[in-house]
Amino acid sequence: MDKNSLAIEQILAQGDPALRWRAARMMRGESRLPQMEVIARQNADGGARCPFAETPVSSVGATSRMLCAMAFWGVGDSEECCRGVEFAWKHQQPDGRWTEAPVPGSSPPPWFMPGHLPVDLWVTANMVAALAALGYCDDPRLRKAIEWVERHVQPDGGFPGYIHTTFCMASVHYRMGAMDRAEPHLRHALAFLQPKSDIHDINWGLLCFYIGTVPKEHPTVTAYLDRLVDTQGEDGLWPTIYTDARQYLAMDALELLHAYRRL
Repeated sequence: MDKNSLAIEQILAQGDPALRWRAARMMRGESRLPQMEVIARQNADGGARCPFAETPVSSVGATSRMLCAMAFWGVGDSEECCRGVEFAWKHQQPDGRWTEAPVPGSSPPPWFMPGHLPVDLWVTANMVAALAALGYCDDPRLRKAIEWVERHVQPDGGFPGYIHTTFCMASVHYRMGAMDRAEPHLRHALAFLQPKSDIHDINWGLLCFYIGTVPKEHPTVTAYLDRLVDTQGEDGLWPTIYTDARQYLAMDALELLHAYRRL
């Protein structure tokens, strides 16, 4: 049995309902979404549940991740996705950005810290990438958010804080046809790729590139795909510092390899 079959076998045997749905979608073209409580931890307000809070409060960062996944899965017309988009627009700030709200009684990790510029940058950029992929490229609210993020761009095409901001801005510019604006971000993403880069970051980059329509022939996408292929373990999974999420990260990687026709 090859590595990919081993990984799928593990996911179908041991994975939670969300993982099993994703495996079925990839293998059989399943498109009907299961209950969002299962697949994306979506709250009644349309937002995705904050991953670190004890109470079911919604998070804009988690919602941006949910919407990116929905764009990738091709379920942008679903009721769940529409409610997620409504949540996003409702929580956009007057200056165009998105920011995490404080959660009483919780201790957020650094990447969810309210009012922290690197967090606002990745959350806003990720939301922009999702909304652009869902068809809002001409919406002035989206363009305002893009302008807010790009005010913080650095000479090398990166941004303060997390690499994910760079992935997302490459995605949105490429999708909008502004290749000249996308290229500095794509070059920075390529320079970021190192032998010890974690699959979590590689997957995030490839997801952004895919929903932004960056082709697999682009040198940055090719390098990221090659890294996935080269680092898959003999058990079908990938090494990662996020050991509790190995099956989820493996499913992400398999979906991306399948989408880019590298399986």
